[in-house]
Amino acid sequence: MTEIELLMEFISYPLNSAEKIMKRFANLPNAEWRKGKDKQQQFVFVRGTRKDAATLVAHADTFFNNADH
Repeated sequence: MTEIELLMEFISYPLNSAEKIMKRFANLPNAEWRKGKDKQQQFVFVRGTRKDAATLVAHADTFFNNADH
């Protein structure tokens, strides 16, 4: 998969839920999908194997307003 294909896949996910994107990243090799006390507290952790590795962190706060307008 090219970087452009990965980007296009990422931006195609629906905005009303984080579930699909979490599942996608949780399926990466060596990934662990960790969940907290509720479904808002979750993250995917991928342990590296290099001795000179760096930590990459991405964070998103989301709010889904399901009220009818």
